[in-house]
Amino acid sequence: MFYHRRLTQQGFTLAETLVTIVILGVLTAIAAPTIRFGSLPLKDTSANIAGNLKLLRAKAISQTSAYRMRPIATANGISLAVEVAESCTSASADWKPDPGFTLGDTALDTAATPPANRKNVEMSAVLVNSVAPVPITNWDICYNSRGLANQTLDLSLKDDKNLQYQIKVFRGGGVDVKAIP
Repeated sequence: MFYHRRLTQQGFTLAETLVTIVILGVLTAIAAPTIRFGSLPLKDTSANIAGNLKLLRAKAISQTSAYRMRPIATANGISLAVEVAESCTSASADWKPDPGFTLGDTALDTAATPPANRKNVEMSAVLVNSVAPVPITNWDICYNSRGLANQTLDLSLKDDKNLQYQIKVFRGGGVDVKAIP
């Protein structure tokens, strides 16, 4: 007795293959602009600082304490320290570092930073309450237990290509980040 093998179709038809390629092409065209290769230090640092300021506000409200951010000069540039106390008017000795933040979270460069350690982002100007600029290491921003900032603050950051970003903290606690043309 002879059995005939039934021939089954194996593989894909040309039409199925072309439809698959077209769908992949459309998805690639949609996704490609959002994929970035390499980093954008100025934009990333600005977003990091703004995110930390928003987190400070949220922690101040949830912990019913005051949280502040202030610059500290380090060997590698400027870092932004986060501290907690009972209120924004507490004495200097009452402010304790928040263990949830490290100085490396928001490190910035100074002109004296060695080239090998540079992120190529530095603070170029600071305005407190929209008045004349203050020294880059002589400011702080504090959020009280209601999430309100003790003053307005404008931080200007720039990179080695002279691109600039501005971080603005409002009295109501809001934070805005924008590129400066």
